[in-house]
Amino acid sequence: MKLKLISGILAAVIATSACVTITHAQTTDSETAEMETYYTGLEGWFGIGNSNYYIDFGAGTLLGIETNEEEIIIPEKCSASTIWDAAFYASKECPNLKKITIPASVTVYKELNHPSGSDFIYFPKLEEIVISENDPNYITVDGVLLSKDKTELVYYPCGKSESVYTVPSYVKTICPYAFERANNLSEIIIPNTVTKIGNYAFDGLNYCKNLTKISFPDSIEDYNALGCTGIKILNAGSGIKNIEDSWQLYSYYDELEELNIPESNPYYSSVDGVVFNKDKTKLVLYPGGRQQKTYTVPDTVKTIAKNAFCGNENISEIILPDGLTTIESSAFSGCKNLSKVNIPVSAVSVPESAFSGTLLEQNGLPEGITGLDTLLDESLTEFTVPKSVNSIQVTGEYAGYVGTTRNIFQNSKVLEKIDVEEGNQYFTSVDGVLYSKDMTRLIAYPINKAGDTYTLPETVKEICGGSFQNNKHLSEVIIPNGATAIGVDAFHTSNIKKIDIPESVAKIGMQAFSHCEQLEEVVLSGKISQLKESTFYGCKNLKTITLPDTLTSMEWGPFCGCESLTEVELPAGLTNISDSAFKETSSLKKIVIPSSVTDIAWTAFQLKVPDTWNSYEQPKSLTIFCNKGSYAESFAKEEGISFFYIENLNIPAINGGANHTGKLEAADSAVILQKVLNSGYKMPVENATDDYLKYIDVDLDGKITASDATQVMQKVLNSSYKMPIER
Repeated sequence: MKLKLISGILAAVIATSACVTITHAQTTDSETAEMETYYTGLEGWFGIGNSNYYIDFGAGTLLGIETNEEEIIIPEKCSASTIWDAAFYASKECPNLKKITIPASVTVYKELNHPSGSDFIYFPKLEEIVISENDPNYITVDGVLLSKDKTELVYYPCGKSESVYTVPSYVKTICPYAFERANNLSEIIIPNTVTKIGNYAFDGLNYCKNLTKISFPDSIEDYNALGCTGIKILNAGSGIKNIEDSWQLYSYYDELEELNIPESNPYYSSVDGVVFNKDKTKLVLYPGGRQQKTYTVPDTVKTIAKNAFCGNENISEIILPDGLTTIESSAFSGCKNLSKVNIPVSAVSVPESAFSGTLLEQNGLPEGITGLDTLLDESLTEFTVPKSVNSIQVTGEYAGYVGTTRNIFQNSKVLEKIDVEEGNQYFTSVDGVLYSKDMTRLIAYPINKAGDTYTLPETVKEICGGSFQNNKHLSEVIIPNGATAIGVDAFHTSNIKKIDIPESVAKIGMQAFSHCEQLEEVVLSGKISQLKESTFYGCKNLKTITLPDTLTSMEWGPFCGCESLTEVELPAGLTNISDSAFKETSSLKKIVIPSSVTDIAWTAFQLKVPDTWNSYEQPKSLTIFCNKGSYAESFAKEEGISFFYIENLNIPAINGGANHTGKLEAADSAVILQKVLNSGYKMPVENATDDYLKYIDVDLDGKITASDATQVMQKVLNSSYKMPIER
């Protein structure tokens, strides 16, 4: 028996090199000592009695249980190992388990923030955990697992039968997932001694399905990680704040009927479970589970907050007071049965998005909408801006890719014309193109408007974000001298071929020309100081780019993917070449980098390695033209990129050839070597009587040596080098 067991274990070790898994393996005491020798450092499932245990033999830690029993006692010795610690996060479903007893010789595992309530999710009927009084880390009170000093409530067994639980007054912290799947609880009362509640303490979804009421202590400020969707009544403490930022209170608690705020709270107040700011001039939260069909907003309210009614599917009519001035974005979004709202004449800010996902959106928005901020219906060929509208959303600056606004017309691929209703004081339309009333801002050019050339009016100062985005008809846009700004995504994915940026333009937004795959030539104005992120990203046919002397910096990847660029001269005054600036510009052979550049990202020029998924390397055909001793030189040396000194561009030995033929060729190298071998030649070069000779010091070291000849030969042998050098 011993030989057979050892042979089987060795075979498993060879096969896995890491772990062994044996299910329902039964052992005798006489075999245990021998097995310990071979299982050290391994882990796997082993059976004892009617239960299976997952054990890390090297650490002596029990990690999981699988059983159909109602009660188990953790073994002190299992198969090949003495058990020192017990944890449960690798467990399988134990549908009948009601009680776990951990003997005195085994401590509850505390490494890696275990145990956690999530470790016990496979024990749906667990009522009690029994731990020895000698356990150094934990203790149980009425079957509830606590830290040794009782200040942390670690886990409330989800099978306990009580419907109301009051957290003991000595508890200061409720740990993450502490009440997970506590399906018998309908109410939890938390004392003011609790100062911290962990993420998803009452998780979640269909788990705490009967938990309908929680009362929180004054010390808790953040209600964003509770995790239980079934809560109907939430009694907040006086410390609650930043409700507007608590996304779960708006979108997660779709059954919440009341959020009650005590009078002692300095920030908020509540009336019948509806939350307002302290002076009741702003309605902050109308709970998503309230059952009312009609609600009258109090006369004191001037503002309906963002997401205030979000997701309430019961309400069908909202009566707004005279004197209301502002309805914030998404205020009524997701109220799918909302069919009637009056907008008072006092309202000056009512965005279209306030009614997204409502019956009003489907059947016609109420009169009085002041802001258009949702994407236009893609099927429209014409659109008229209502006379009440005073704001239209355009593409705005990115903020870490979060909160980005988009031009509402950007996806309207069949839109041919934009009109403005007579009487609108803020916008106008000229030949179907949307402008600000004073014609200084171009808001949107219809994507499907016919014509391949468009000249902007002389009055235009700003081309707004996304205004020409996705346009496939235009090949040229003429921007007037006097325009000062081009917005984010202004020409993104359009088919323009050429763009001249006038001297007056001082700012170009990120991605302004990204993925303009027909764009071939760009001349930038003399006022631009920074290239924003991805300005010309993916312009794969861009062949020529002229940069202004005013340029001092660039953000991520302005020319990334411009695979037709062959030469670029960066202006003096530029200080950096950014991450991925010229990445995947596979045709780039020459780049002139001034000495003002003191920072070059190592990814600036990288090319993808063929036949790989995500491997990159420095280009082999690129030559960096730089000043001797410059940062660019040291970068080129460090990254293994070819370089050439700018100073050498004016040396006749390089430009005209040392043998006066006007070409750079192998013979020039021979001429230089002849001078080196001429023992009558005096050094250093500056003392030479032959003026011509002092120009063949190619490496500028003050001497004529074989190194000068070698550098000439390197240029000759470089197949990407164009002749003569002046070109």
